[in-house]
Amino acid sequence: MMLGSTNPVGVGGGINYIGKHAYGNSGQISVDTNQTTLLEFDTGNHYIVSNVQLSAATAAGDNCTLVVEINGEIISSQEFNNTFTADPSLGYPVQILIPPFSKVKIALTMASGTIPWHATLIGEVY
Repeated sequence: MMLGSTNPVGVGGGINYIGKHAYGNSGQISVDTNQTTLLEFDTGNHYIVSNVQLSAATAAGDNCTLVVEINGEIISSQEFNNTFTADPSLGYPVQILIPPFSKVKIALTMASGTIPWHATLIGEVY
């Protein structure tokens, strides 16, 4: 397990580790009708119990689709509007169990328009 980070500020498309905690901050990224990757990273010989949360710079009410892939397989695909009035039973923030030696991709697609988004992943490493 990594005990430090190659990116101490923690903004960018990767994952950072501090002790037994993992986090990723995409920074603000403009998302349009094409799938846009917010976070993408590989894990080591540990698993991570994590939450992914989104925030939008504006609240236009346009729908968006969040897709989480692990090793090329979609494990979660959820549609929200950017005021997050989606059905609470969908589970938000999105909880993800990330297995060891995984390639993780978190992406977003807008139904229409372009809005700046930010993704945050916070988790505990085991």
